[in-house]
Amino acid sequence: EESLAIRRRLAAAAPEVDEAVVARSLNALGDLLVRQNRFAEAEPLYEEALSISRHLAELNPPVYEADVAGSLLSLASLKEQIDCLVEAEELYREALSIRRRLAGVNPAVYEVKVAEILRSLAGLMDRLYRVDEAEEIHREALSIYRRLAAANPTVYEEKLATALRRTARFYFRLWHLPKAEELCREALAINGRLAEQNPEVYGPDLAKASGELASILTEQNKNPEEAHRLGEEALSLRRRLAKANPAVYEAELAQSCKMEAVRREECEPEESEALYREAQSIFQRLA
Repeated sequence: EESLAIRRRLAAAAPEVDEAVVARSLNALGDLLVRQNRFAEAEPLYEEALSISRHLAELNPPVYEADVAGSLLSLASLKEQIDCLVEAEELYREALSIRRRLAGVNPAVYEVKVAEILRSLAGLMDRLYRVDEAEEIHREALSIYRRLAAANPTVYEEKLATALRRTARFYFRLWHLPKAEELCREALAINGRLAEQNPEVYGPDLAKASGELASILTEQNKNPEEAHRLGEEALSLRRRLAKANPAVYEAELAQSCKMEAVRREECEPEESEALYREAQSIFQRLA
């Protein structure tokens, strides 16, 4: 806050340059407050940052339009977290419009940023039960990540796998299980290849993909041996991760135990009960 006050004084002396710095400081302070769940305090900071960015963009669009989009996204995310979903949608869509325009001029920088907004907007549409719109947005985001990964796999394959899993979860919730399986298998192939190269970095994503595909197969009563193997692999990976770094991965291990317990309820009731108890023990310890 003291730093922000200094920057406000500087902005009074050199408005255009230092007003931009003030706006970024307001957003940074807002981000800090949001992480502390202090939403009511963060909101006016984001709104002031957006107002400053809009003013600067009127004076110099090529330089400051990107800052407007960033401020819109910060405020949109906050609105979504406090369940002001209609307002959040308006802000996301305005930010998306700006980033589409910027991507038309500089796709190398802004195309991925378009996909990031689409991801957020798809999640919001899902929450609003606007399933057809959510599906269309998921598909567009996935198409962008495919294109980026084809051009630069080193940078974007991981993001593509994450987008594939996200879209698979969307279809799973709709009970479109064959489509969910198709996408999850593609993600698993990418995550597996990346984890072979660097297990410490990519092992967590491989565990997610394995566990999610196991659940999809189980719900279809399909390939029970493969489902069991994938579930075991996911659980084993998460046990190793939680042992090495419990503060980060114990909660995920508990979720994995719970997922496996559900999956094994009918065919392995004793093992299912043991996994439920393990999950409950971890949750109680973390509470």
